[in-house]
Amino acid sequence: MHAYGTMRNNLFRLKEEGNVLKFPKENPARFILADWKDRPEYKRWFQNDKTPMGGRVKVSKGELRIDFASFVESLDWGGLCYVHDVRVEFDCVGINVCFSAGWRRSAKAYCWRRRFDLEFPLTVMMYDSGRVQIVVKCGLNPIPFSFEGLTRLTAVLGELKGQLGWSDVPNVVDWIVTSWRYGKDSRKEVSGASLNVTFETWSKTLARIYTKSESKKLRVEEIQSPSRTMQDLLEEVMNRG
Repeated sequence: MHAYGTMRNNLFRLKEEGNVLKFPKENPARFILADWKDRPEYKRWFQNDKTPMGGRVKVSKGELRIDFASFVESLDWGGLCYVHDVRVEFDCVGINVCFSAGWRRSAKAYCWRRRFDLEFPLTVMMYDSGRVQIVVKCGLNPIPFSFEGLTRLTAVLGELKGQLGWSDVPNVVDWIVTSWRYGKDSRKEVSGASLNVTFETWSKTLARIYTKSESKKLRVEEIQSPSRTMQDLLEEVMNRG
């Protein structure tokens, strides 16, 4: 398997030879086979062999010698999946945070907001309806999707509950996970131009493949909506063994 830099050079050469076409004014770049330019979904971009900017595009038949799927597979995706950007919610009617230290009013969202720096940075939003939403931002240190990982998340949420100091707050294991990003990082690093591709899966959820600049690895993830309690999720991963 060629290194990523070699793949990029091959793409440039194939474009110069007219074997592939680059979508105009897109970054990250997207390419299609030259033979595909007359397909309905691409025709508007390459009508009369011209780009929307009026520049001529050289077109000729050829064989695409780059297998993107094989390249992604070669990066080694072993190990546990993880979750990050976790959103958890519960209802707590009757709480008044207006004059509490650290809380700020968000007029657009009709809520009060406060950040807590625990093991993970957490943002708490208290809505006028009584709904409380917690956003766990841990993209640089994602939580393993395992019993140990979710237990660790539950412990952090328990610490948050203690710092909030509110009465009548439901037990942490009854808080509902409404969404998270579920995926993996490649074990091998990549170099060269960054990659960022968003697509819809067969189950109609959004997924992404992109370069994580901090780790120089490729990350693939799906945006999921579990809509389940922490207790349900803990039991699921425990029963998986």
